[in-house]
Amino acid sequence: MRISLAIAIVLLAVPALADSTSDTTLSIEIGRFGVMLDHAAAAEKLLAPKAQAETAASLEGGTLFERLARTVRRFNVLSAHLCAEITLPQADCQGPFLPAWLSAPEGDRDDPERLRAMVDEAAQHIGDFWSDVCALAKAKGAGPHFCDIE
Repeated sequence: MRISLAIAIVLLAVPALADSTSDTTLSIEIGRFGVMLDHAAAAEKLLAPKAQAETAASLEGGTLFERLARTVRRFNVLSAHLCAEITLPQADCQGPFLPAWLSAPEGDRDDPERLRAMVDEAAQHIGDFWSDVCALAKAKGAGPHFCDIE
């Protein structure tokens, strides 16, 4: 529990340390989402070994918006797999995360303030799911440092 709290504090503190709308800050946060999804994919192997394995698409390259959109699509695939196989909180399994901004007009995709809001919304969904999956994996023997982000 302390690890999850520490990670949450770090995730919240990073934007405060730098301009929260800078490309670097947003890129780091989107990269963290990828790590969280890697953890969820590893948990899937432990929690639902017979489930269809998620194929990780590359989250690198492209604009920040494109990377974020690919991350959301990967999240949707992973959450669908896990929700079909294991018991997670209902909030994690309400269907795909399809925010309106996924189909945002081209100009809105590059606006730093809008990107910040998109990342924040994705963080809520991905972070809650990741936290719940990691807690369950730890309870099933994944080890105390499973899902650590450094």
